[in-house]
Amino acid sequence: MASTADFRNGMVLDIEGQLWTITYFQHVKPGKGGAFVRTKLKNVLTGAVVDKTFRSGEKVTSVRLERRPVNYSYSDGQLYHFMDAQTFEMIPLSGDVIGDEQLKYLKENMECEGLVHDEKVIAVDLPQFVELAVVKTDPGVRGDTAQGGTKPAELETGASVNVPLFVEEGDIIRVSRRSTRAASTRWTSSGAGPGYASPRPHRPRPAAPPCCTRLRPRWLLRLRQRLPLRWLPEPGLQSLKPPIPTW
Repeated sequence: MASTADFRNGMVLDIEGQLWTITYFQHVKPGKGGAFVRTKLKNVLTGAVVDKTFRSGEKVTSVRLERRPVNYSYSDGQLYHFMDAQTFEMIPLSGDVIGDEQLKYLKENMECEGLVHDEKVIAVDLPQFVELAVVKTDPGVRGDTAQGGTKPAELETGASVNVPLFVEEGDIIRVSRRSTRAASTRWTSSGAGPGYASPRPHRPRPAAPPCCTRLRPRWLLRLRQRLPLRWLPEPGLQSLKPPIPTW
């Protein structure tokens, strides 16, 4: 058991047989009446969000959910089957449990996290960033850059996101599930090699000229501007010993 003084974001509560996650809470002390706690709760299974108020000090049932790595295998049209990475057991889950916001980014062999309650996986969380290929988008125009605007693109899972103008069909992009914009791009069709590359090629900074790499005292530089040419010492000398003039 726990009380409202133990509330924190991410805490899971068991309310009337359903699991809810605290996404927001605020302790309120009005001028009249007793103190209370205003919260926003998200259903672990359905994803529904509700507002609920608790009396200050009210006892609640807290639940600890473990996280276990799972891999998405396939879908039979009704259920989505995940494999437990520890026990290698198949875990069937419905689309309502996974949620529409996650299904549009779900890809075969994707590594996810399973939420375990009473030794049973009840839900899954996809990674925050997913790598997906672009299957349909308008062709880019020569001269477009990453800051030049965006265009809609369709991914291999059916999701639609906004990508930079230079992205082409066949490119693999890294998408954040919290937004509809591509986080970064990894070139495949352009042959730029593995890794995440910027749209503009990297140009190394030119090396400094040899004259800038030699250390010279300031007094020597100022003296070189005043003495005649035949009185100047060799470059790079740390002391000045002018030769004896001859006539």
